[in-house]
Amino acid sequence: MTRDSTRKEGRAHPDDPRVRILLHRIAAACRNTLGDTLAGVYVHGSLAFGCFCWTQSDIDFLVAVRRPLSQAQKEALLRALLALEPDAPSKGLEMSAVLEAYCRSFIHPAPYELHYSPMHRARCLRDLPAYCAEMHGADPDLAAHFTVARAVGLTLWGPPAESIFGPVPRAAYLDSIRQDVGTACSDILRTPASTTLNLCRTLAFAQEGLVLSKEQGGLWAACRLPPLYAGFAQSAAESYRSGAPFLPAPAQAQAFAAFLLPSIFHPDFFGQTFEHKPGYDSEKSVSRRLSRLWKTLFLSPVLPFSRPAARAVPHPRRLPDPRCAHKHTRCPHPRSARSSCGGRPRCSCVRCARCIQSRYRPA
Repeated sequence: MTRDSTRKEGRAHPDDPRVRILLHRIAAACRNTLGDTLAGVYVHGSLAFGCFCWTQSDIDFLVAVRRPLSQAQKEALLRALLALEPDAPSKGLEMSAVLEAYCRSFIHPAPYELHYSPMHRARCLRDLPAYCAEMHGADPDLAAHFTVARAVGLTLWGPPAESIFGPVPRAAYLDSIRQDVGTACSDILRTPASTTLNLCRTLAFAQEGLVLSKEQGGLWAACRLPPLYAGFAQSAAESYRSGAPFLPAPAQAQAFAAFLLPSIFHPDFFGQTFEHKPGYDSEKSVSRRLSRLWKTLFLSPVLPFSRPAARAVPHPRRLPDPRCAHKHTRCPHPRSARSSCGGRPRCSCVRCARCIQSRYRPA
């Protein structure tokens, strides 16, 4: 490994004997099964950020390969990883094998050669050849994995991570982490601490462009959110750090998610920052935000967090001149682009700076 770290109470770091031995075995398994196809093995996620906890974290790593993997190489690699599962953390190992060319020149979503996580363990054990033959495609989550690996990744084998992973566009990274919180209102009831901290770090990037761990995201939010929700984020971060249970009331947890989601998907949704200022009425702000979120979710005919398309509505009081022979149609221009038509029928008798240029000829 190419990165030093200090031990903290209650944490398992790369210099912890259990973690150190497991990481060496992961690197050896990749070298032995892939041979000269292997370009590098890199750890990302909580272990790379320095907030790994043996009881509630998994070990995430990327395998960069020089050429596409054969069926035999895929099966051998997964058999080696399955053999390591008994000595892995309770949440297991998560691996993605990606061509080195896509690591250096990123495209979104990035194609992958092979993926494994505890979610697929039963399927692997049931029919490994079929799993290896089918498990390939493109994964939008790789944008986030590449970004973290480039910024703070641990190199288990191969050249430094920053020389393998090229820069990831901001829009691709934001799209990747937004997908993780798209169902936060329901996820926060099942995993309140993890979902809360995911929301916080996603908001940190959407607002300030910061790439943070879960714990760092919670601490950032504790300093930025109004007092009503700052304590909630602080409690989630402390629970994540110590391993203590975090059991907020369901209504409180869903209100927290509903408060943050609009500003994650539309950074200018409210047109203001979260930094608390003297005289700032957080209760009124929360009420306004929840009211607007409710209207967006339940009163809009479009999907949540997308703004309704502008519709031209005929002016109720001004009708076209009946003596005019033009074909009257509704103005197609968005409201912000109209000058004087206001959605009235476009014709020479109802002047619009945009419509008059494309009015119909008299019949």
